[in-house]
Amino acid sequence: MDAALDALRSHSMSLTKASITYGIPSTTLWQRAHRLGIDTPKKDGPAKSWTEDVLNVALEALRNGSISANKASKAYGIPSSTLYKIARREGIRLAAPFNAAPTTWSPEDLERALEAIRSGQTTVQRAAADFGIPSGTLYGRCKREGIELSRSNPTPWSEDAMTEALEAVRLGQMSINQAAIHYNLPYSSLYGRFKRVKYEADHPTETEEPPIPSHPNLSAPQ
Repeated sequence: MDAALDALRSHSMSLTKASITYGIPSTTLWQRAHRLGIDTPKKDGPAKSWTEDVLNVALEALRNGSISANKASKAYGIPSSTLYKIARREGIRLAAPFNAAPTTWSPEDLERALEAIRSGQTTVQRAAADFGIPSGTLYGRCKREGIELSRSNPTPWSEDAMTEALEAVRLGQMSINQAAIHYNLPYSSLYGRFKRVKYEADHPTETEEPPIPSHPNLSAPQ
């Protein structure tokens, strides 16, 4: 039994192979291994590329919270599922599973950055650098809150989007502000275009008749 358990503990044999090799019923071997917290793979896999010493180093890094399980798996060449199982069995509190760095800015920083952009005191790129907030986060919040960006931060838009927005406003389906947010258009551009289209509709220009071409002087026949 001890030899079979050692084979399972070192992952040199699967549960089925250890059961056959040492003549122990698989259910009995599984129950004993399960009580001892030993993994019991059902199939023989490739030989492991890590040692117990490497595993202990990885577990210590997880225990200190200096690395995530995913990152430790890549760094030490140990399957992440193995690390998760052993860490959970030993009561190790795992760090964030993804290698994302924690945010260095607070909600107050975000509000100050948005207010500076809203008042035109700064641009998105400059606010991102000043407050340490990703520019993508600022762009997304500006769009969601309907903050008009300055000309130094132009928002790309197409004529098709402008046409659809004008039609939505004309039909009363949206306000100018709602259409600007929905179609990702600058409010001032949409407002100016809508006023111009409305003025042209109310004051159609009269087409001038083309001038009658003058006939050349015909000389009298001699």
